[in-house]
Amino acid sequence: MSTSLLAVGQTPPTNAQYLGIDAGLPQTKYSSSLSIPPEFPEVLKNFTREVLRHQPKEIYQFAAEYFAELIRKQQTVAEVEVPVATEEEPISTEKPQVIFVLGGPGSGKGTQCANIVEHYGFVHLSAGDLLRAEKDSGSPDGAMISQMIKDGQIVPSSVTINLLYKAMMKSGKQHFLIDGFPRNAENNDNWINLLGEKVDFQFVLFFDCPEAVMEQRLLKRGETSGRSDDNIESIKKRFRTYIESTIPVVESYADRGLAVQIDATRPIDEVWEDVAEAFAERGIRPVV
Repeated sequence: MSTSLLAVGQTPPTNAQYLGIDAGLPQTKYSSSLSIPPEFPEVLKNFTREVLRHQPKEIYQFAAEYFAELIRKQQTVAEVEVPVATEEEPISTEKPQVIFVLGGPGSGKGTQCANIVEHYGFVHLSAGDLLRAEKDSGSPDGAMISQMIKDGQIVPSSVTINLLYKAMMKSGKQHFLIDGFPRNAENNDNWINLLGEKVDFQFVLFFDCPEAVMEQRLLKRGETSGRSDDNIESIKKRFRTYIESTIPVVESYADRGLAVQIDATRPIDEVWEDVAEAFAERGIRPVV
């Protein structure tokens, strides 16, 4: 049983209400349902970015479709839920402290996450692992995820965020590594909108590694891993997505002094020394 964070009995203002007008807007098939969320500055920034990217000729039609799709996602995707404590599953009452762990495929971030868990007592949460586990759980959300993957659709980031938050609250712990999320600006914006006030975000731990080095590591791993995506074609696609979508997220945090860049080209022990030093500088002490 869960209680919605957003169930506050308020309806977001329509575009006319938000702008303080009652008439004069062109009527389209979207007009009756189109509304502006409370997080208007963030939404407007994202909308402006999309306008510049697409450069549509019919700007109002594009705006109507953009916001209608935004509202559709808000209405059809499960809201972030607060797990309710049970005797079997007590939940944490403290605000979770979160470090995002980002890096390209083959950067070695998984190995370093394991070290952090061992020495600092953090809980390691992988967005991909949580989605796969939920998909196989037989739950309603799992069925939805399975169907979307089957249909070739991208699972909305709100679903992933919901799974991450529930995992944090049910763990009974306070310190978390979130591995491989956010992967793009949309992920990051939704995280801020849904959980910005619910968690204590620390920084991004970024494992920087040149593409050539990561490629060599992945091809070597592919000789024994059995993973279908450890082949040169898949690797190249993953690199492109990482560079085009994830690097801008890292840069946005770096611009605000909220990213720690680690040179991940070196041996594992040397990379770990830098991670431990970065943690010490931020007052994070080992527990083991």
